[in-house]
Amino acid sequence: METPKSVQDCLLRDAPLSRDIAEFLVNYREEDSCVDYKLEIDPTSERGWLELTKDVCAFANTLGGYLVIGVSNSDKSLVGMPPDLVPLLEDAINQ
Repeated sequence: METPKSVQDCLLRDAPLSRDIAEFLVNYREEDSCVDYKLEIDPTSERGWLELTKDVCAFANTLGGYLVIGVSNSDKSLVGMPPDLVPLLEDAINQ
């Protein structure tokens, strides 16, 4: 698959969540209206869920976008997500 050239290019792909796109987003230069980096999300915090909801709604009300969890906003270091967070997010998506 061809390497994405922009975030909009990623959003228009048949597989907008492919590994190539994930790598592109982790190495993307900065946050903008279509990319938001979160180092972590606290699933035990109401504030954490509200922040996540706000970000998802902002993307839904514009051109779409990517919320990249587990990447430092300041230096783009890849930290990853705690394994226990994955099922919580999957459950939230499938509701």
